[in-house]
Amino acid sequence: MRALPEDRRFELYQSADRRKHPPARQPHDHHQPWECHVYMQNRPIIDYCQKQGIAVTAYSPLARGAVVGDPVLEEIGKARGATSDQIALAFLIAKGHVVIPSSSKRGRIMQNFEARKITLTPAEIKRIESLEKGMRLVNGDWCPVWDV
Repeated sequence: MRALPEDRRFELYQSADRRKHPPARQPHDHHQPWECHVYMQNRPIIDYCQKQGIAVTAYSPLARGAVVGDPVLEEIGKARGATSDQIALAFLIAKGHVVIPSSSKRGRIMQNFEARKITLTPAEIKRIESLEKGMRLVNGDWCPVWDV
């Protein structure tokens, strides 16, 4: 595992420090957005954030559509009357992440919102955790060197 790059390390430590010593006026709780979906669960960074009390916002929670049709997610979804997208979102919610999938279509927004009603079993969560494959999708020239 590579070390967390200096600029991202600073952001995390700064966020953790603000949590311990908050300024007089704070506009929001401490949170940190990271790419996080069933194929890129980013555990080292997320574990650190959770230990520090920093909420994680799952950036690209549907893996830019890659979760659609995943056999494991489809199987779990079929048993629950849900889509693979909803199961992927329910997984991230079960992990305690803030999940904000993007869509411009009202029907998709409503469908995504329904994921909050799904409670996965520990066995289902384990199965979905096994989908981790380090599949980074957000890796432009503007990105730092990510900790994977």
